[in-house]
Amino acid sequence: MPAIPDNLLAATMGRKLATVRRAQGLSQHQLAQDICSQPMISHIENGTYIPNAILLAKLCERLNMPLEQALLSHYPEIDQ
Repeated sequence: MPAIPDNLLAATMGRKLATVRRAQGLSQHQLAQDICSQPMISHIENGTYIPNAILLAKLCERLNMPLEQALLSHYPEIDQ
């Protein structure tokens, strides 16, 4: 299986996190609270920053979202 380019990974992960956050009615500020800054959430959702494993795990926990769902969101057949 070919490697996924970082820009594609960042963009798809960011879109997935934004979609789940919005579906739960959370603002970026609410998601970021006690985890990171709101601007960092914006960078992640816009695909300009790839969070480290610890940050991603904390965001997924806040969203009640399996970590795998964020990591594999660029594979539509797995994402479902």
